[in-house]
Amino acid sequence: SYDARLNPQMGRLLEIWNSLYASINSCNAVIDRADLLEDASEGQKQELKAEALYLRALYYYWLTQHWGDVPFRVNETTQITTEANRDSEETILNQLVVDLSTAVEQLPLHSNQEKGRASKGAAQHLLAKIHLVIGFKYDPASYALAEQISNQVLNSGEYQLVPYEEIFAYSNQNNKEVIFTAEFSTDPVFNGNGNQGHLFFTPPYDKFPGLTRDLNQGGRPWTRFAPTAFYRTMFDANDARYDVTFRYTWIYNNASSLPVGKSLGDTVDWNYADGTVSKIAPNEGLMHWGIKKHDDPTRASFQDTRGFRDFFIFRYAETYLIYAEALVQQGKNEQAALAINQLREMRAKPGTVLPQISASDMSLD
Repeated sequence: SYDARLNPQMGRLLEIWNSLYASINSCNAVIDRADLLEDASEGQKQELKAEALYLRALYYYWLTQHWGDVPFRVNETTQITTEANRDSEETILNQLVVDLSTAVEQLPLHSNQEKGRASKGAAQHLLAKIHLVIGFKYDPASYALAEQISNQVLNSGEYQLVPYEEIFAYSNQNNKEVIFTAEFSTDPVFNGNGNQGHLFFTPPYDKFPGLTRDLNQGGRPWTRFAPTAFYRTMFDANDARYDVTFRYTWIYNNASSLPVGKSLGDTVDWNYADGTVSKIAPNEGLMHWGIKKHDDPTRASFQDTRGFRDFFIFRYAETYLIYAEALVQQGKNEQAALAINQLREMRAKPGTVLPQISASDMSLD
């Protein structure tokens, strides 16, 4: 709501701002202190600083995309300070280009790095995204750099497009399409509050007759996000992402509240506002569709909020979109269409095809 409640003390804003600046200060501490390490080689020190440069750039990228001009600090804060000034977004982004260029030179390739650690490919991916922003807002010449850098990731041999159902398979989280993740652990000592995405995308299905919470139908709902009707119209009939993404049917699993004439294991009937009945849940009111690619069926109980699924921050498919956008902004629509068509080939249901597009179809949309 765009009223007095939208202010700097609002939890959703305050938590993002505070956590990003706390993380930036940790990065600054690593950068400022790495050379003091006595038991590390020069190469190890440079790699540590490169990881911190990459993470700091990621945090400032998020800050600028939320707030534009923000305080920009590149050294560790070691004492209380009561004054802050905003630096221009353009100045910050240009410095991030410098920092990420250094990180690209110092970071190892994806295949040689521990899962969840910064890599050359992750730094290049972020650098290309930042060049898109600079190109759009400040300097169109940056589009050529976004094209060049994203193309380097595409041709690095480190990543590949994976069938969509395999990307989000719980047992396959370390797949070749993932460039950078936020890692979660089954060890409660290291998992904190866990990945709670499974809660936010699940509707309150347990409030309806014949249904109770279970891990295979979304677990515990704490509804915060719902797919819009418009979003659901954006998928071609042959698009494999549709069924992997949406949960739109449920199964009766509560014998104590079964509707008359229904049995455990039957697909739930849903009543629509116009009086019709369908096996497809309505995407309106209390009962919206679920987004099931965030499911976490390995939790000990459906009541447990602390998920273990890794959160994908950068995927190789997005690199194709960055590359295509940079091309479109330079009028290279034929090359952009080729990139999008490569994505479409991988997103079709087995045995089907998605419509291919031509240069004349290409736009920023």
